[in-house]
Amino acid sequence: MHKVLTVPELLHLIFTSLSRNDQGKVACVCRAWVDIARDHIWETVTDPCELFEILAPMEHVGDPSRNTYSAYRNHKQHKFARRPTVADWARFEKISRRVRRLQFPSFYNSSDDDDLCSAGFAMAFADVASSRPLLHVFPGLRALEWLRLADPKEAAYHRLFLHERVHSLAIPVLHYAADAPNYYPFSVYLQDIFSTAPNITDFSFSRNIREGRQSNTAGTAEQQIMQVVDHVPWLCSLELPNSALTTSIAERLARLQNLKSIKFSYDHPRNSVKRAYADDYRCLSSHPWQLPNITPLNPALEPASFIALVELSISATLQDLVALITNANFPSSQITTFLARSFSWECEPAVCGFFKAVGRCMPALTVFTTSITSARKSQETHEDSEQQYLTVKSLDGILSLRQLEDLELRHWCPLRISNADVIFLAKMLPPLRSLCLAPYPVDVAGIHLTVHALVAFAVHLPSLQTLRLAIRVDLHSFSNLSEDPAPFHVMQCLDFGMSSIEADAIDAMGIFLARMSGINNKLQILSGLKGIRRGLGELFPRGYKIKSGWKRCNEFIWRRCGS
Repeated sequence: MHKVLTVPELLHLIFTSLSRNDQGKVACVCRAWVDIARDHIWETVTDPCELFEILAPMEHVGDPSRNTYSAYRNHKQHKFARRPTVADWARFEKISRRVRRLQFPSFYNSSDDDDLCSAGFAMAFADVASSRPLLHVFPGLRALEWLRLADPKEAAYHRLFLHERVHSLAIPVLHYAADAPNYYPFSVYLQDIFSTAPNITDFSFSRNIREGRQSNTAGTAEQQIMQVVDHVPWLCSLELPNSALTTSIAERLARLQNLKSIKFSYDHPRNSVKRAYADDYRCLSSHPWQLPNITPLNPALEPASFIALVELSISATLQDLVALITNANFPSSQITTFLARSFSWECEPAVCGFFKAVGRCMPALTVFTTSITSARKSQETHEDSEQQYLTVKSLDGILSLRQLEDLELRHWCPLRISNADVIFLAKMLPPLRSLCLAPYPVDVAGIHLTVHALVAFAVHLPSLQTLRLAIRVDLHSFSNLSEDPAPFHVMQCLDFGMSSIEADAIDAMGIFLARMSGINNKLQILSGLKGIRRGLGELFPRGYKIKSGWKRCNEFIWRRCGS
């Protein structure tokens, strides 16, 4: 073996890009690789059963009343077949010291029978707490994501894994009633957390599965966020429930000297653009109780507010957003990542004014995302909807952001831009890595772009790695098209969203994309909206047909490229 393949830094870089199964395979290659591979295998743990099975044999007792596989898997009683011994813990230490992030219970998807979920590991946790010879179960743990707290007594479980080295904690908003059994006041709960883990700098209120079904969700979230800020004035990053940044919270956060990032739970890196669109539209379709109540945002900021802030996610009307970023006491010039979300009826002049304010006040932006999903879209007349369409002139304000790398525009209306406008945009935009131009509009009849737009982006934005847009594909689209189009050099993902593709144009589109992607370029083709079966069928009746057509096109490309 060449000596270069024993350099730890190089091996860490290589193993990071491998899947967990591949990391397990390379761990069996040689002794020089085994320790580094194991570090990556156990760095993030999403199923406690994997770890507890190593500690001691376990028994998994299912609930016979469940008649589906997923319910049977989720509603089990997990307990040790015997009490872990000192020898078990000595063997387990070789694995436990490698764990850096623990997520529990990441597999839980049901919104019912919370008591079954919380009690599933109760006996196993009790044995771990009583038999451990060392104070810390996972001495190398840095981040803990406890995504479900359905019962007050469950709050004591995750404290079992906290210690002074943990710097990141994620929990849901708690909805305990004061008269509930084992009531655990949130203030006391925070005191217990930060007395055990005093070095937490990243705090996250992750999305609660039951969020929105509680009548006092907004008030409860605001109270708990306030208490967290009071307990941890040294916070560097705060993740909030969706649309939970109120005026009171903003004024309190403005005083934190180390706060660098404010974001919402739907901005998690695990979430894709499809998931973000699906969440927005699902709120406006079959689940009216999930529609966020966007309260007026008008914080009274003092000089030196948000002194360290560089990343901001916010839900408000565009009028309130413009007032905030143009506030002399708000550090707009130092923001590098900005996500703005609005559920209000925003006409084109309001969007245009917002973009101009962003371009004027935020010159350091590298990532900019705006999501405008109107709750009135299904009730408005055609004349009213015409006021929401965005044109190429609407985007003038953000064309001055020369450091921009990722630009994402989510809008329920398709952009009213032509192929000629795309050439203008491609020339004016900075060297973007990712571009999203409303690929999932509800009004698919308003899509005007054709395959010619792809050629313009390939020529004028050669550094583009991800492109998401909606186009029309028919045989007429391929007229006057070069037989040898400029290929995408580094393109990794093309998301055509709700783009329509005619059956007789599938083969022609496959040939066109194969030429643009190159034989050796594994270009990923995406289409269709995730979650159509869950409340979005009324908005997207053609969703399955669109996805089926692009799937056939994708298969054609893979066959042609010999993949």
